[in-house]
Amino acid sequence: DLALERALGALAEASNAPDRPGRIKFAQTHLHQAHGALSIVGLDGLTQFSEQLDRLLGEMASTQVPATPDTIRLATRCIAAIGNYLDELTRGQPDQALRLFSLYGELAHAAHSIARAVGQACGDNPFPIVTPCHRVVSARGIGGFAHHAEGFLIDTKRWLLQHEAAA
Repeated sequence: DLALERALGALAEASNAPDRPGRIKFAQTHLHQAHGALSIVGLDGLTQFSEQLDRLLGEMASTQVPATPDTIRLATRCIAAIGNYLDELTRGQPDQALRLFSLYGELAHAAHSIARAVGQACGDNPFPIVTPCHRVVSARGIGGFAHHAEGFLIDTKRWLLQHEAAA
């Protein structure tokens, strides 16, 4: 929690700081500490989310992505979402990173990597038929399903899409 709090503080300072990239880099450093802890405890979906946020902060710090008030607010919301997600886990909520999906999409869009981010999030979906990730298709074809590019799961995806089109 301390690393996330410090990251939030650095982003709050970045909004008004003359050294905006430096404050954002400081936020990234603290997020990176939290990211390491998430990967150690095996929260894979949340780890990918924090990795995407880390990438965005790095691009903002190096000025590859403009550190506008909107992107700073998005990064702030994402860090807060990580903290909230961890709080929910401690209160007994299941580890279902898909709760962060819409925010993950915003994050990926800001970091210009939305297709990969959406594919990763859908691939990590523990309930791929219940949460309709099978409806996400590639620009070059059917795309993957549950981190598979061929075989039974792709056949299942095709069947689901055909079945839904006929209904």
